[in-house]
Amino acid sequence: DCDTSEVVEIYINGQEIVELLKEKEMPFARDEGHISIAGAYGHLTSKQLYLELTDLEECALLCCGDCGFIGCWSVRIAVEMDDKYVYWKEFKHNHREWEYNMSYKFGRIEYEDALKQLRVDF
Repeated sequence: DCDTSEVVEIYINGQEIVELLKEKEMPFARDEGHISIAGAYGHLTSKQLYLELTDLEECALLCCGDCGFIGCWSVRIAVEMDDKYVYWKEFKHNHREWEYNMSYKFGRIEYEDALKQLRVDF
């Protein structure tokens, strides 16, 4: 469950990730006749996000905005690392075949510092 008292928002290039996802999802949601499902996410706690991001196979960035459960309505990503960078790629919705065509590259040192900051909060 998402604990809304201490959630973490993810910003990439100054834009909150829910907004980035909503922008990508809106055409698909519109085609389904349910625009309210685009970007309908809740945020994870620092502990949940840390545990997800340190699972390098596949992780959830958000939870369901209604019930707070990660497996209900979420987007999963693949996380890969090399010596200098961390990559977020293969964005996939857990209940829809929506095309995101998104990927991000972060400096590994800064990324690991951000993970350490998440860890401080729990």
